[in-house]
Amino acid sequence: MPDDDRMSYAQYPKCPFYISASGLTKRTKLITVTCECHVENLGFDVRPMLRFRNRAERRDFMELFCNDRWKECPWAKRIAEKYKEML
Repeated sequence: MPDDDRMSYAQYPKCPFYISASGLTKRTKLITVTCECHVENLGFDVRPMLRFRNRAERRDFMELFCNDRWKECPWAKRIAEKYKEML
């Protein structure tokens, strides 16, 4: 699997709270994964953005927590709590 931003991330996310992944570009200087916000009604459109040191680290995180074991991800657990509280 190539370790660059041209790879398709559509094959990864099984996590229902995943929003996007971005990498180093001229415009974006961060390697990130963005998830759904776990706090409502802040008055701002904010979302958790996880930063990584390199693309390999992000790829490993995504393979583990955005796909295979997303129910064990600490961010997914917190976001899931938000929905339990709403019921």
